[in-house]
Amino acid sequence: MIVALFYIFVTLLAVGILNLTRVTKKEQAVIEEAIDKQKENRVAAMSKLQDKEDQETVSSGVTGESEEASEEASTETAAEAPEEEEIPEDTGTKYYAFTANNSAGRLNIRKEPSIRAKIIGRMHPGDRGYILDIGDEWSRVSVNDKNGYCANEYLSIREIKEEEYPDELKSLIGAGEDIPEEEAGREDTPEEEPLEEPAEVGVPEVSVPEVSVPEESVAE
Repeated sequence: MIVALFYIFVTLLAVGILNLTRVTKKEQAVIEEAIDKQKENRVAAMSKLQDKEDQETVSSGVTGESEEASEEASTETAAEAPEEEEIPEDTGTKYYAFTANNSAGRLNIRKEPSIRAKIIGRMHPGDRGYILDIGDEWSRVSVNDKNGYCANEYLSIREIKEEEYPDELKSLIGAGEDIPEEEAGREDTPEEEPLEEPAEVGVPEVSVPEVSVPEESVAE
């Protein structure tokens, strides 16, 4: 009887130990599974954190390069920008010279801008002078110490520098009378130089000696 009870006790103890061992293994498996999930979650979190840090690094690097490029561009622009030169003040006065372009004859210099005005001088083709007042059809000129008016049609006018213009004429610029519009449309034609008439050549008189012709006898 006692032996039987002992076997029963041993059997129950073995069954209890076995069940305890099973429960312990099951719990251990659950614990290991939870630990594995924690590891996976931790690895995933670390991976996301690393990716975020990499993106921030790349973004900061691009931003830094952009800022450096902008600074270099600004420096180059500042270096390339030329210094502003001082522009001399424009006095508004323009200076002109001319060359007479009449192909033949003499170009009249008149006292007023009119073909009816008095002639005070003449120019030959190629003569040069300076413009005192420039107009649309007539201009006041100075040439050969004479100041008067000539038709623009027969003047080759060009602008020159101030230092090329005679100082003694600068005070005369704009001091002349305004050119009347009714006279501006009329042209002054160069006068043709008259041809010299040939001198008369005297023909000496030649005396012809008289020749006596004998009278012929008439036959009766």
